[in-house]
Amino acid sequence: MTPQSQRALHWLGSGLAISGVFFLASRLHEYWASLNFSSFTPSTWASIAALSIIYGGANVLLALAWRCLLQQFGVHVPALWAIRTYGVSQLAKYLPGNIFHLAGRHAIGMSVGLPSGALAKSILWELCLIILAGATCGILGLSQIIPGLTQIELLVLFLATSILEWTILKKLFGNHCATAFFQLLCFLAISGLVFVAISAKLSTTSELGTYHILTLCGAYILAWLIGMITPGAPAGVGVRELVLLLLVKGMLTEPDLLVAVLTGRIVTVSGDFIYFLSSLTLNRSKTGIK
Repeated sequence: MTPQSQRALHWLGSGLAISGVFFLASRLHEYWASLNFSSFTPSTWASIAALSIIYGGANVLLALAWRCLLQQFGVHVPALWAIRTYGVSQLAKYLPGNIFHLAGRHAIGMSVGLPSGALAKSILWELCLIILAGATCGILGLSQIIPGLTQIELLVLFLATSILEWTILKKLFGNHCATAFFQLLCFLAISGLVFVAISAKLSTTSELGTYHILTLCGAYILAWLIGMITPGAPAGVGVRELVLLLLVKGMLTEPDLLVAVLTGRIVTVSGDFIYFLSSLTLNRSKTGIK
């Protein structure tokens, strides 16, 4: 590629990231205006901040999984470069269309000379693996569909399925693919547990028993997955919330559920922004690729 083309692609990726910041800010303002914070104690705010940082940190797993998939197709990049590129481009998922974070990441990769074919394949495989991981985590929510399943049975079924899928992926496609699947699985599990923690912290009229933890975690991940694959829904906005309201009905009272859903959005949006800002602190010249 010519230097001019590389600069144009770099600016395209950066432009999508900047646009994502503005759309993210508008979404955050919308969620903020929908909540009544009068009942939030300093302890609640501290929990929200801590969970936002945890969620933001978990995004690194997504970047490392993408790096593994690049390696699957013969492209070896430093971990810091993958973390920075993923973080800088990630906010573009809030743009209408729900594809611009992928386009931004692709453009940034091409701007540093990575082959377009390998970039496209890695992103396609990432989407396939995250759908597989999300469906696997959804096993934890099966008690909402099949009454009578205990938490232990759900956990054993989830672990057995995960190990079987990991083994098959490793045997068929190699270590890089299997490792990427495991990292995506961990990211989704952390995301689900973050929502469980939010629900437990904010529930005032519901009793969230220990027998609900895995079910609520699995329901949240299924809602996240459906929102992600819905065309045209920026970061699954609206779709995720609607599906979640349907899946966990009866587990939490409606007021508690609505507050948890809105607060969960604030946590994930804040976490994405924290990851974005942290990515910017990684100097490009120190990530191994200029």
